Amino acid sequence: MNLKYELTDERHPDFPELRQIRLLRAIPSMYLSAGDTGGYIESEENLSQDRDCWVMERGIVRGNARVQDSATVDSLAVVKENAVVKDNARIQRCATIRGNAVIYGNSRVSGSAIVEDSASVSGNALVSDQTTISGAAHIHGDAVINGSAIIRGEADIAGMSMVYGNAYLNGKVKMRNRARVRDALLNGNITMKGSTNISEDSVVIGLVSMRGDAAIRGSARIDGDGVEGIKMSGSSAVIGRAVVTGSVTLSGGATLRDYAWVSGHAVIEDRARVRENARVDGSARISGTSLVEGFSRVTGNAVVVDRRIDEDECVGVDGTLVSA
Repeated sequence: MNLKYELTDERHPDFPELRQIRLLRAIPSMYLSAGDTGGYIESEENLSQDRDCWVMERGIVRGNARVQDSATVDSLAVVKENAVVKDNARIQRCATIRGNAVIYGNSRVSGSAIVEDSASVSGNALVSDQTTISGAAHIHGDAVINGSAIIRGEADIAGMSMVYGNAYLNGKVKMRNRARVRDALLNGNITMKGSTNISEDSVVIGLVSMRGDAAIRGSARIDGDGVEGIKMSGSSAVIGRAVVTGSVTLSGGATLRDYAWVSGHAVIEDRARVRENARVDGSARISGTSLVEGFSRVTGNAVVVDRRIDEDECVGVDGTLVSA
């Protein structure tokens, strides 16, 4: 076997069980020559002798961790425990890969990012800054994760999706296309497709499905606690501390804002708006250009089309004005 590198007698200053590696042949793709020294490994089991994989100076691979194919571990990065880095993946700067994590494809993990447990990063994905990817989360496609984001559970982030800021994702969060999450908490069975967006300290939990250009922002709270969950599509938006619970459907350009509360099996569609502490519940349907505002309420099986309901008004079961 034509060896690519050898273990030298040079020990790591803090971890004496680790030995520095030295090339026995050139790696032209990395502009490295025979005799160049690299980082530190515990044994030859940590770094394949085949192809162009390498651990750069000050990089560490230890335990049962494995680097293979054309993967690289740069500068102060650490790969340990049972982690695997393969294909053309790169671990850069101060990133740490541990547990049973697998990094592969053309993906990159950089900054002070941590990938652990059974999490994986693949495709052309980029994970950087102070992010943590754990559990069984899978980051792939062209996804970008940065800032101080925490992603765990069975999250599946792909496409050109982005998670950044102080975002926290747990459970079965699925993101595709150009979905975005910034400075928000997601916990549950949540699906985001298209150019959907959740941001600005909003909280989304339970069963929720978003597509199109739907948006949740401005400290809004979404709780899909029904069997069917909450569905948002079109350019519908929940903003300004509005609350949505149950099995509500929002479509078209429907907008909820300013402490509005919508629950039950209510449907808000077209260009309808609910705002300023107004409440819609039951199986009520608000459509057209309707505006429900003030401390008004629409309940039961009421149907409101192209109407304005305001100032403590209540629309009952048949859509008639009950009180004012």
